[in-house]
Amino acid sequence: SYKARCTRKLESGLRIANQNSNSSNELQTRHPPRKAVNDNTTTDNRNAPSYLAHYGMHRAPFAERLTEDMYFSTPTHTQRLDILLHLTQYSDELLLVVGNDGIGKTTILNQFVSRATPTWKICQISAHPLIDEEQLALRISHGFNLPVEVDDLESMYHSLKRYLDGLLTTTQTVVLLIDNAHQLGQACLRRIMEIS
Repeated sequence: SYKARCTRKLESGLRIANQNSNSSNELQTRHPPRKAVNDNTTTDNRNAPSYLAHYGMHRAPFAERLTEDMYFSTPTHTQRLDILLHLTQYSDELLLVVGNDGIGKTTILNQFVSRATPTWKICQISAHPLIDEEQLALRISHGFNLPVEVDDLESMYHSLKRYLDGLLTTTQTVVLLIDNAHQLGQACLRRIMEIS
């Protein structure tokens, strides 16, 4: 796997660096064992990969799940995130972020939420192919902390639309974020257009 190849490369680089160094023990005294910062690492350096101390890392860089402090932004990413934030605040357009699997769309979405202003009312949901119109309405209602009226589907969407229209008369910016929206069916996409 990619993670294993990168780990081997780092460990290989460490072995070469240690061979070129006159005192490999000096490395270990300059970088004392560190405790883990989160659950993506081991609790001490005895079980940690050997390259961590060499590169001054406090946890493995190829963790199964990313944490907020592991986000790396290039100038291009920062510019695109700033554009999304600006367009969200100052336009009424439907914004769409597209890209191949694993490119970082969800990571950008999480950064977007972390940089939102306090005047934004955000509902963030994750889509999958099995979500139907009723489940979508329930998720959006829960995301906006609305009481759910399950009389019938039409009244649920009517209540959602009335609530969202009411928010638009205030100073709040209403944001509906749907991760993996491409997995929604046509009926769900139509409902999103109706309430937007």
